[in-house]
Amino acid sequence: MSDTKLLESALRLYQAKSSASEWTTIGPFVLETARAAAPLVSYPPRRIIHALCNLARACVELGWPLETATALRREVIDFAVSNQMPNLSAGSRTCVRPILLRIAEAIGPEGTPRRLAALPGSEPSRPYTSEELGELAWWARTQSGRWRCGSALALVSLGAGAGLTSSELLHLRYGDLIREPRGTTIEVRGPRTRRVPLLAQWESPLVEACRDLDERDWVFRPGPRGHHLNLVTNFIAKSAGAPSARPNMQRLRATWLILHISAGTHLIALSRAAGFSSLESLNRFMPFADAPMDELADAELRHAM
Repeated sequence: MSDTKLLESALRLYQAKSSASEWTTIGPFVLETARAAAPLVSYPPRRIIHALCNLARACVELGWPLETATALRREVIDFAVSNQMPNLSAGSRTCVRPILLRIAEAIGPEGTPRRLAALPGSEPSRPYTSEELGELAWWARTQSGRWRCGSALALVSLGAGAGLTSSELLHLRYGDLIREPRGTTIEVRGPRTRRVPLLAQWESPLVEACRDLDERDWVFRPGPRGHHLNLVTNFIAKSAGAPSARPNMQRLRATWLILHISAGTHLIALSRAAGFSSLESLNRFMPFADAPMDELADAELRHAM
């Protein structure tokens, strides 16, 4: 079979494995990029498609445009593979990264740096204000039907209260919520396994969200379902009475991170709770955090123990 036929066969396979709504979003970018890159790189077509589909999903979740000039920047690829592909094992990410970097070298934007730089801040990382969080809580409670209301409350509570990603929300069961006298701790499963203490202000909404759930029930959208990331975006898109600040898991996670940074939470502890592999991942959130007063900063720097 020719390389062109192998590529088209791989494209049809991945289209069939994706939902219609997801492929409508990522398909044009994957098709165009794969067809342009395949003659220029030495990887099999199915591996090219696999890598591009994961990159496209990551960009959609992060709110970045699916354009070659953005998605094929080396720093974007590095951040997406390191932080936004929890569905892949460490070994799979190790394989996907060089494929994407080779595609970037072949057809990426001119001037792409050879050395990876820190990812610049992006609009989806802008935190919600306290007023906007109030609107989101109101939006969640006004959804029609018990399960839609509970799922909306869980989405907001676990995003703003524990910094979960869309994928982590989709894989969370009620039994993963550990109730302790001092508060709730979230047992996050998957590639970035960790324990995350829930912010106290979101305890009550989460209890309300999980009313009547059993240990094995999904916290978000209980009942039979898949785990495609578009389940979250579709749920939001079909919700009633969307507030001016639309629900977005990436912004909810950013709100949680920036609140902790501003409050002086130990950055190593915060990085671990967020599932980051290094403190560098916190850099893009720093511009939004409140700086301590000069006098307080001086005292802390002078009297650190």
